[in-house]
Amino acid sequence: LSRRFFREALVADLRHNYIYLEAGLGEILRVGLDKERLGSFRKGDRVVIEVENNNVISVIPRDEFMRRFYWVFQVSVSRSLRESLKKFRSSTVISTRKGSYLNNEVAKKLVELYDHGDISIVFGSPNKDPDEIALIEGWDINKEASLAINTAPLQGVRSIRTYEALFITLSLINNVIFLSKKL
Repeated sequence: LSRRFFREALVADLRHNYIYLEAGLGEILRVGLDKERLGSFRKGDRVVIEVENNNVISVIPRDEFMRRFYWVFQVSVSRSLRESLKKFRSSTVISTRKGSYLNNEVAKKLVELYDHGDISIVFGSPNKDPDEIALIEGWDINKEASLAINTAPLQGVRSIRTYEALFITLSLINNVIFLSKKL
């Protein structure tokens, strides 16, 4: 069976018909390209690599890839949590074990936020909730957030994996908004 996937990477260097890529795999990937194709990349560019059977079969500029394929979410990297939130200028919802449980009042607030524009959802790390991360940076996220919710109140552990929190939170928010529009 052929194993084929895409992965985002950063152009680390360009030398002698090779593009060197950092793809978070613990090593730099070296991919041979013809001079014409190599000329369309610069050091620091974000690209998407197509991998099949552990071989890079194409290197695509990220913008071109995004036009060709539909992605449901956008990821950006910032130096701090505060900087990240300032980038988006949207309503902020904190997903935290210290937040309110989902009830009619919280659901109504979520729908209001959605109706006014984009919503940024902030998740913590395995060791720190978003408010703890903000305090380390020297500010209080609770003063700037629109809402703090606990989407997994019966989790049974101090923290859950971010991907679990992501699925749970997006599913709940999607259902709340869907049901409000359907009623």
